[in-house]
Amino acid sequence: MHNPEHHSRHAPPRAVLDAEAAEWVARLACGPLSAAGHKALEDWQNRSPRHRQALEEARRTWDHLGTLPLTADDLGIDLASMPPARHWNLRRRPLVHLLAGAIAASLLALVWGGSAVYYGIDQPWQVLTADHYTGPGEDRTLVLEDGSTVFMGPATALNIEYSGDQRRVRLVSGQALFTAAPMGPDEPRPFVVAAEHGTARALGTRFMVEHHDDTVEVTVIEHSVQVSSQNPAQAVVVSPEQAVSYTDHAIGTVRPVNLANATAWQQGTLVFDRIPLDHVIAELNRYRRGKIILANDELAHHRVSGAFPANRPEDALDMISRAMNARTTRLTSLVTVMY
Repeated sequence: MHNPEHHSRHAPPRAVLDAEAAEWVARLACGPLSAAGHKALEDWQNRSPRHRQALEEARRTWDHLGTLPLTADDLGIDLASMPPARHWNLRRRPLVHLLAGAIAASLLALVWGGSAVYYGIDQPWQVLTADHYTGPGEDRTLVLEDGSTVFMGPATALNIEYSGDQRRVRLVSGQALFTAAPMGPDEPRPFVVAAEHGTARALGTRFMVEHHDDTVEVTVIEHSVQVSSQNPAQAVVVSPEQAVSYTDHAIGTVRPVNLANATAWQQGTLVFDRIPLDHVIAELNRYRRGKIILANDELAHHRVSGAFPANRPEDALDMISRAMNARTTRLTSLVTVMY
């Protein structure tokens, strides 16, 4: 976290000033300041009238956000994956107390080997123990033992589970493009991608699988893919330029897709065509450290259209916020709230 006690004598740019003010408010919410802390805060406020104004605005924002029903799940913290902690309870608390606990929990997770908030992952220990994973904004190409290739998107994790009768890859999180080596006399095993409660079996070569919070989406680029769910047992065949999503209880309707838009992320562009804002935020979180929290339920289903550089998620967030007349507040270096 940036230390607000270190800065120039001149008022910094507004974005920096707001971030420093938010961090002071977060520190105040975490507990009483020491005498040195109080002196540092007083010195910081006295640097310019803009500093005092920024602190008051941050206090008002903090008070407002403290009434929002955010939980540990909103911050991407898996309580079950963390060791016992006696000094905070993240399950149901106002944001003022929740954030203090989240900061502590994030630091604890970083010491442990990785933070769900920092790395933008929802299942930290499954991800960090996966055979292969990428961080936010990172991609990677894998060549598997049979010649199949996997192009992994950001914040993606997978396990290779090849056996004598099946070439199986398990997608733990994120998204990946699979190019399956075809079956033949020298390779009789089917190529299958498992994710959550279903599978995608290649009947050809190229397809994508994307792991959302509660759904898995399969998009076919070449040939076809058989998508199956486990409970209840269902199966559909998806053709090129089509996609289908499934949950833990059903397979959706096969629908046409624009492959240029669907695969643009591989060339570093995020294309959204009337996509709900909560899905857009989830996508942006894959490309940045920390987490964006959407704290306005009314905004969640607003549709977003546009193309944005994948390496500039903050710019995309700013543009979307302005278009929707929403506000964003960076509470710490790890947490940004949109409301």
